[in-house]
Amino acid sequence: MPDPSNTSSETPIQPVAQDPAAVAHVAAAPDGQTPAPVVSDPAAAALAAVALPTADPAAAKPTQGQAVTPTVPDTYDIKLPPGFELHPSTLPALTPTFKELGLSNDAANKLTSTFINFVNKQAVENSQADLAVMMKDPELGGLNYGRTSAHVNAALAAFTEPTFRKLLATKGLDNNLEFVRVFERIGRAMTGDTPVRGTPTGAEAMSQADRVYGRSKA
Repeated sequence: MPDPSNTSSETPIQPVAQDPAAVAHVAAAPDGQTPAPVVSDPAAAALAAVALPTADPAAAKPTQGQAVTPTVPDTYDIKLPPGFELHPSTLPALTPTFKELGLSNDAANKLTSTFINFVNKQAVENSQADLAVMMKDPELGGLNYGRTSAHVNAALAAFTEPTFRKLLATKGLDNNLEFVRVFERIGRAMTGDTPVRGTPTGAEAMSQADRVYGRSKA
């Protein structure tokens, strides 16, 4: 056990003096983040600010799948499928909404194409549904459907243009019950009265021999 009163020549180890300007302490940082050094010397702090980025460079780059702000045009160029036409006032009416939604020209075309495909599909479904209804009509459908089609087609050919008939199909009205009924009556009126077959009412029946050799007089 050393004697406290013993004053030997051994000199206690002294800490090495350090330059305060070079001493840096690590500041507390939130979990998961790299702590930033806090330098006491202003000049060293300025150097550290230049040497060490304050943000992750990867954060400034757009990651895969990150949304990019679309370019909204002043006017939209909508490509329509063959045979389909929009009313001249349709696109100007839709343009403010397209811009409000921030749609690019490609996005506006995709939206328009989706709507047109829906309208075309709906027209076909409506026509098929109307045909099923018409086939059940006792006057126009069933066994009378062949005659009905002939009368309707005759009336359409006589009084309408191809553009009108195309419009009917586009709108899904070609099998509409009331439309068919009107044009069937027009076509029937165009063909004139059908001669009545059989023996007229009140006429005396003649035998086969009378028709061949003539009726003998009593």
